[in-house]
Amino acid sequence: MFQELLPLLAALAIAAIVYTVREIHRRRFTVRPPLPDLTLREGWELWRRAGAQHPDIRFFPADAALTDGVAAEMERALPAAEAGISGADHPRQAVRRSILENAGVALHLEAIIGLGEEERKALLKGYREGMEGLLQNAWRLSVQRWILLRFYGRLKFDDAVPDDWFQHYMRVARPYIREKVRLAREHVLERNEGSGQFAQVYDQLLHQLAEDTLKIRPKRRFVAPDLS
Repeated sequence: MFQELLPLLAALAIAAIVYTVREIHRRRFTVRPPLPDLTLREGWELWRRAGAQHPDIRFFPADAALTDGVAAEMERALPAAEAGISGADHPRQAVRRSILENAGVALHLEAIIGLGEEERKALLKGYREGMEGLLQNAWRLSVQRWILLRFYGRLKFDDAVPDDWFQHYMRVARPYIREKVRLAREHVLERNEGSGQFAQVYDQLLHQLAEDTLKIRPKRRFVAPDLS
């Protein structure tokens, strides 16, 4: 009798496993914003006051702490940023685009900060010797902007988890940008035409990466690429 029930029990066990796997998958990708009515200013105040857990803590540059000057600049920019988000046809996409723009600027500045003064002057229009402090400030501001927007996007749109679209972008874009800046330096200072053409290729790759990243569904996770 028991042996006759074995096929049925096996089928039930398989059905239970399939259901469990499907339920885990469904819950993992279900978008449930913790604070869907949150404003950007409220997100800024919450981040500064509570220092709540951030999904990208391991991506924070060690020397990009929020200074009083950068905080004041971010305060001044909040109304315009809030208006841009609330007035967009797709606010979540608007936040994503702003995150990627600021992250891209930060990565470019990070690469240029590692160069010498003569190289900076060649690559940055209007840069003069002794302007490293301004360069550092611009880099820190871009970093703090994406940090805030990611924090805000997690609470308002449930659009930030480990190994998601943003972290995938950062892992791919950083080595691309480092190579692009290296090639641009060779093109400008060493008159290497081939390097200039390859730098343009990296520009196109970065543009396509950003556009593709905007289309990735929330909570999709990526395996870290071996590019560094």
